[in-house]
Amino acid sequence: MPDLPPTHEEKGHTYSLLYRPEVKSGAQVPASFRKFLASEWFRKALSQSERAVPVGSGAKPAVFMDMGREGRWLVVRMQEAR
Repeated sequence: MPDLPPTHEEKGHTYSLLYRPEVKSGAQVPASFRKFLASEWFRKALSQSERAVPVGSGAKPAVFMDMGREGRWLVVRMQEAR
């Protein structure tokens, strides 16, 4: 099984994840979060993941952030913007 949490993205592992989402949409999503998703830093990180997803794998691109005391976070792009 791959290292959890990921220690080096260049290993090329994909991960299975069981989750229970709390769904937020529209005005429920803070403008500051939308600004973060649109930031150059996040777009570059997500682009790196998108390019590394094996063709045909069904894996979703994601950005894993280890923020120390604030926790470990995973932002997954479930589908392209419409």
